[in-house]
Amino acid sequence: MKVITSLSQIYLEMLPLLEKLEERVDTIMKGQLKNQWHYESRIKKEESFALKMETGRISEARKMEDFFACTIVVENYNAIDDALIIIKENFDEKYRRPKSIKYTIKNPDSFPFDDLRIYVKLKEKKNLPTSEFESIIFEIQIKTYLQYAWYIATHDLIYKSADISWSKQRIAYQIKAILENAELTIGSVDTLSESPMISKNTKDFNCMIKCKNFIEKMWEKDDLPDDMMRLSKNVASLLQALRIPLAGLKRIIQEENSIGRGAKTKNLSPYLIILKSIYIHNPEVIDGYRKSPNNSFQLYIPKELEIDNNML
Repeated sequence: MKVITSLSQIYLEMLPLLEKLEERVDTIMKGQLKNQWHYESRIKKEESFALKMETGRISEARKMEDFFACTIVVENYNAIDDALIIIKENFDEKYRRPKSIKYTIKNPDSFPFDDLRIYVKLKEKKNLPTSEFESIIFEIQIKTYLQYAWYIATHDLIYKSADISWSKQRIAYQIKAILENAELTIGSVDTLSESPMISKNTKDFNCMIKCKNFIEKMWEKDDLPDDMMRLSKNVASLLQALRIPLAGLKRIIQEENSIGRGAKTKNLSPYLIILKSIYIHNPEVIDGYRKSPNNSFQLYIPKELEIDNNML
């Protein structure tokens, strides 16, 4: 597409400033954002810049608010506030769209683009002159991973398609509606899980919950993994395989703790401490299990357990 000379000149004039801005913002963001978040930035291409000017919504080309823009992608809706804290600490907010999370311009039967956009500039450094690029207002979008997935999957279809198709856009926004409902469910999982319709348990889950409560009572928090569900499941599976009741395990660990072992052991994981403690008190149970054919649960017995030579 032909870009007129006057717009091309403005673009080329602004480009070096925007590249400096992008470099600064990228450095700030990559040093502040959580590892599980995604970040990306971009400067508008010249053709996109010209098309945006022709929309009739821009009053001054040099001050196009998304000439440079970046996106923060967080795990779910509840994490947006964490991203806002980081933005507030590093940038001066000028305005945002939508203005409030409590209000929307969209009708209940429509699903247009309305992700949170914050318009900011770099914070001024005290007692230092401001560089020209530091005064540029730019856009920060905050999306959840579901919003981002929809954006990536449908962006070219909606915004850059060679075809003008009502039906294709209809499908794209139907998908957006489905994902918004999924986002709502994820954000409200604590409340929804208490509903009588879904608030249920199985025998296996009850056993895992009891194991988790027992482990958290016996061990210091710093000695436990983040994934307590996996540890609880492993211990529950071990007890089921060895046919040891949880009450029996409690007595074993309490006795081991009383003589400075058990949960006080620092060179083994909680699971291996439990396994070693069971062997110390009931070696015949583990020996008998290992000799039984076709056991579906495999006992993990590394050399660090320092138990019977036949077990290494």
